[in-house]
Amino acid sequence: MALAGVAELFFSVLDILRGAFILSIPFFLLALPGTVIRVRLAKRFKLSWLASAALTLFAFSLLFSFIAYTVPFLIALNTQNLGVIPGELQPGLGDIAQFFLTYTLKVVLSAAVIVAFALPFVFLGSFFYDWLVKKKFNRYICLFLAVFASCLVASVLLLFFFGWVYQGMIFLLYFSG
Repeated sequence: MALAGVAELFFSVLDILRGAFILSIPFFLLALPGTVIRVRLAKRFKLSWLASAALTLFAFSLLFSFIAYTVPFLIALNTQNLGVIPGELQPGLGDIAQFFLTYTLKVVLSAAVIVAFALPFVFLGSFFYDWLVKKKFNRYICLFLAVFASCLVASVLLLFFFGWVYQGMIFLLYFSG
């Protein structure tokens, strides 16, 4: 009986390591251009590490929030067979402008919230990266291991302590007014 609990604990830890590894692959692919963009922003505008990292993270978050919000809208437009809308029922210029203004505001706010949640994990990844670089490893291996460590900590925190974040982000992106 005690061995069953140990086996369950072992396989649970193995599953979370596997999940963090799978999650770290796309984030590593995003971190490759992200580090270059962050360094260029810091040099060009003489920004601190925090400001350049936050701006880079905001740009990526804005892009993915835009994609996440626009794709379902475009799919829904394609599947509706409305035909021609009568002139009396067509939205006016003010309604269209209001839609795009709220759309833009929603995407920008969603990206800002994502930055607020993700920036501590960027700090953690940067710490691991600097620590590993001092050990004289290849910088790509150091970057992947830093991303993996950040994804592992984020997975543990989001799965076991802050499970409401997933639902909150989905509500913020799709259902908030």
